[in-house]
Amino acid sequence: METENKIAIIGYNCQVAGADDPQAFYEIVSQNKSGLSRSSPEDQSNFLDEAIYQDSNFINVGGGPKDFQCFDARFFGYSPKEAELLDPQIRKALECAYHTVEAAGYAPESLKGDTSCYVASSVNSYFNDNLKGHYQTGNESTKSHLIFLNEPDFLSTRIAYHFNWQGASFSVKSGCSGSMLAIHEACKSLLHFECDNALAGGVNIKTLSQFGYIYEQDGILAADGRCCPFSEDATGTVFANGIGFVLLKRLEDAINDGDTIHAAIIASYANNDGKDKVGYMAPSVSGQLKAMETALAYADIQPQQVSYIESHGTGTYVGDPIEYKGLQKVYNDCPPQSIALRSVKANIGHTDCASGVTALIKVLEDLKHQTISPNHNFTKVNEKCDLSNSPFYFNTSLQPWEPIEGRRIAAISSFGIGGTNVQLIIEEFIQEPSKMNVPQNKALVFAAKSPAALEKRIQKCVEMLQKNPDLNLHDLSATLLLGQNNFEYRFGIVASHVQEAIDKLSVFNYPSEAKQVNLKTPSTLNQEIFENPQAVLKNYLSGAVYTLDRENPIPFRHVPLPKYPFEKECFWVDQNENKNQKIQDISRWFYLPYWQRRQSPLPPLKEYKKTILLFENEATLVKEYKQELEVLGATIITVNAAESFSQSSEINFRLNPRKKEDYEHLFTRLKSQSLMPETMIHCWSLSNEDKDQESCLDKGLYSLLYTIQSLEATSMTFPRLVQIITNHTANVSGNEIVIPINAMMQSMSQVLPKEYDDLACQLIDVDNLNSKQILPALMEELHRKENAELALRGKSRFIKAYQPTRIDDNTIGKISIAKGKNYLVIGGLGNFGIELAEFIGGQHQGQVFLTTRMQFPNRAEWQTWQLQKPNHAITEKINLITNIEKQGIQIEILTADVLDITSLQNVKKHIENQYGPLSGVVHAAGVVDSGMIRHKTVNSLEQVFAPKVIGTNNVCSTFLNHSLDFLILCSSMNSIIGGLGQLDNTAANAYIDAYAEHCLNRGFNNVLAINWGAVNEARARNYSAQVQFAKLSEEHIKNKMEKSEIFEVYRRLFSSQLGPRVVVSTIDFNQVIENWSRVGSLQSLISTKAQQKQKRTLDPYLTEPDSDMEKSIARTWEDLLGIDKVVLEDDFFTLGGNSLIAIQFISELTKNYPIKMHAMAIYEYPTLAAFAKYVERLVKDAEDKQALMV
Repeated sequence: METENKIAIIGYNCQVAGADDPQAFYEIVSQNKSGLSRSSPEDQSNFLDEAIYQDSNFINVGGGPKDFQCFDARFFGYSPKEAELLDPQIRKALECAYHTVEAAGYAPESLKGDTSCYVASSVNSYFNDNLKGHYQTGNESTKSHLIFLNEPDFLSTRIAYHFNWQGASFSVKSGCSGSMLAIHEACKSLLHFECDNALAGGVNIKTLSQFGYIYEQDGILAADGRCCPFSEDATGTVFANGIGFVLLKRLEDAINDGDTIHAAIIASYANNDGKDKVGYMAPSVSGQLKAMETALAYADIQPQQVSYIESHGTGTYVGDPIEYKGLQKVYNDCPPQSIALRSVKANIGHTDCASGVTALIKVLEDLKHQTISPNHNFTKVNEKCDLSNSPFYFNTSLQPWEPIEGRRIAAISSFGIGGTNVQLIIEEFIQEPSKMNVPQNKALVFAAKSPAALEKRIQKCVEMLQKNPDLNLHDLSATLLLGQNNFEYRFGIVASHVQEAIDKLSVFNYPSEAKQVNLKTPSTLNQEIFENPQAVLKNYLSGAVYTLDRENPIPFRHVPLPKYPFEKECFWVDQNENKNQKIQDISRWFYLPYWQRRQSPLPPLKEYKKTILLFENEATLVKEYKQELEVLGATIITVNAAESFSQSSEINFRLNPRKKEDYEHLFTRLKSQSLMPETMIHCWSLSNEDKDQESCLDKGLYSLLYTIQSLEATSMTFPRLVQIITNHTANVSGNEIVIPINAMMQSMSQVLPKEYDDLACQLIDVDNLNSKQILPALMEELHRKENAELALRGKSRFIKAYQPTRIDDNTIGKISIAKGKNYLVIGGLGNFGIELAEFIGGQHQGQVFLTTRMQFPNRAEWQTWQLQKPNHAITEKINLITNIEKQGIQIEILTADVLDITSLQNVKKHIENQYGPLSGVVHAAGVVDSGMIRHKTVNSLEQVFAPKVIGTNNVCSTFLNHSLDFLILCSSMNSIIGGLGQLDNTAANAYIDAYAEHCLNRGFNNVLAINWGAVNEARARNYSAQVQFAKLSEEHIKNKMEKSEIFEVYRRLFSSQLGPRVVVSTIDFNQVIENWSRVGSLQSLISTKAQQKQKRTLDPYLTEPDSDMEKSIARTWEDLLGIDKVVLEDDFFTLGGNSLIAIQFISELTKNYPIKMHAMAIYEYPTLAAFAKYVERLVKDAEDKQALMV
């Protein structure tokens, strides 16, 4: 083939309805299938406005990339908030563009320089439907940011920016022909030598196209959800989502560079209809005719040489006959039935501006397999399309694509509303097989941004090798060395043939063999270096970055590489008002914790002239941190641990961590010296020592408890920022030691900011007590002044995040509960434990043991209890157990206290002696308590900690061994979200979560901690707790799991290999976290409630507000709680108030009056009369104090 003025297609990729890549796309079209699908009620509810899917003309057929709302934000350097606001078309374009370049055997960064980018995109429906409220309510900065994240004009330049491409990059707009016009522009740019490589294509992501549309009679949309081009069955088109890109290069350069060439573009042409048609939106025979004839002329071929035409065919009444008329005129002299005519829109819908490139990719796949795919949805030709003596035929089954005069040539049409017509002519390129000899060792290397991605990348390569046993390892080795972006997680092998490579890669041990490296300065890879694979591999695993030696290049063929396994998360702003709906699909209830790298650098601190209270220890890091802060102008008050309280200077103190009165002395002295801290840094839990748990609590959680309580007792002046620096609480790499008792400190970072307004709390985990490297990062967090739970590793900053993880029916394995085995539920007489026993027993019809710390009646007494005390709590449990046993489940109740390890050991001996070894253990014991930090005592905390901390230690010491199938630790999601009055429960469950990771550190992969969401389980409660805390929220009740759903969760968990932790939430857990971390303004609540005030009928003896204070507070309550009239006798909580509204109300109140007030005040003075008097007293005290100072 002559190469002059021809363009090579060296890589391509796409995502369309029913197919995530070109290979799956070909399976659909070659098998005469449709990728379109019917949307589920849940998807309609989640993504569409109710008025749309409830419309009687709604057709629930659509399709497109199935993960259209997901994105690997970390990979491309976007924060979660930015990713959520970023146009999904840009997200998909970045990922698809990356995969397209990989499919050519290149790394995107290796094409930096004169690479151009031309992209067509559709209307941004995400902005219009989901983000407009953010834009309308945002300030000018917010609006500008939203525009840059959503304006289609910036799509192509974002790709160029991320890949460092410096050729011309611009967005192309011509309606449905947009992506084909982008390809045409790319060809022109290459032929004019404006660039050396060009990426071109289009993306169409609209929410409605994914799930359906509203049919209108006489419109362009199909009445039955089917697209039937040129068929008598056609009633209109079906729009769908899709994306596709091709990577182009001048044909001569592609041959010289050793590229894999999929086809050659031998001509392209674009024009416009002008006014030669009945209307602006109508097609034109003359315009389309000219485009087709001119392209053939530019290609220097005759119509008879074309054997395949991929038409624009949309299945509309007007469009198809007009297109057919133009085709007849161009190809009229060709032999009858010599040209296959088809349209891929029948299979995947009309992908709007992406339809041209998806049509091209479909033809490329047919060319690759030398087949002509059948016309889907075709029965009989449209009566307006005359087939008599026609050169065209419509095949309805797969057939070979026979060459004409040794050439396979196809024409592809793409016509846009508005009249821009584009015609492309492509020809098969016969490429000789690679001639490189391989019978020698070659280095095969792999790189990724994370160990998990690295594992998947290796798996994909193994699959590629298994499908291509004749693949040339010389070519693959060079492509992997030069055709991957340089990431820090690496692995490699040396192999001499494909099967050896498969064998070695198949035993890759994740994550221990995923080596993290520091990247070195790039160096060239020439033939001499390449021929020494052992040295190449060693250097690569030490961080080498190789580039091609242009003067002494390695001869090789670029191998299309498997797609990089992006680690996607869901980022979607729901257009529906209610974001907290229960997810009906149980497979989406599961989330795995991980540490997400989050760099958001701030300008370095130049000064920090604040008073800092530093709880210091002997760690080098602490001393250097103190010195750096003093240099910035901070006044630092130090507190060291000792046996008794003492003050050696104005700013140096010692105290006993166990004595609350010492803390009170400290703050009394500081107050008298006018040295109340603005910032507090707590480092006492930072240590290399393996201390006992009691000492850890004294210097950690209890120390912070006493500090906050003493601050409140001596002065209502709190620091604006509390920074807790600790270690061994975060397992960032997967191989770090976790000390569970330290992890309990995170409860303070979760609860403090919710109970004390304007106080931010940061829990910062560090891994090196002697490193100066993290000092700038610590000071940056001071500058940031926001709530956070994070880990610092060198110069990297990590935050805890939660990855949605589906457990589908078709992915779960065999359940790990087997017949004839024994299972134990500790704390098994709670409703939660009894239900678990029913589930386990129902799976194997075997023996389940339940423990209880109380003496439970023996079976001989059960009937007496049922007759004499039918309503007693014990009788209710007897009835539950009896009903379960009727199902053939054997239950035995044993007495044991988790705080008494001997009693647990006795249970184990009894079971093993009588029934054999245990196969599974579940620790479900626990109690809950509630109350604000100001009312907590060490004793009350320890009552809640005991079953979770001591109990977990005892359970694992007694039962944990490698032969156990599973050991389940029941935790709660409040270890993650905290909550008002939840310090003890948050800390206790945080211990369990960390203990599961601690077990994995010790080599036990059979331990799983489950962070349960809304199960509405009846658990032992400390009844001294405020009744307001005991009441479940309406959201909790609405979204709680039913018994059958809990069983289904267990079934999926017991059949999966998740661990050491999993979160189970019936609503989007990342939304839960956002809701709990966000305290909205009181005014936003007032504006919502004020619109729906409830009318009240009041008794005449009730007292209306009289004083100004009473009236002011009454009006606020009326607006806030949605009630039209409040009287002095009304109770805030009886009217519908709750803890969140209370803390926001108090926050607003203290801004309007010169007083300081704790959120707990509303609990102590819940009636309007009492609360108003309390506020009046505080105001008077403040005014009196101010008068004395004048």
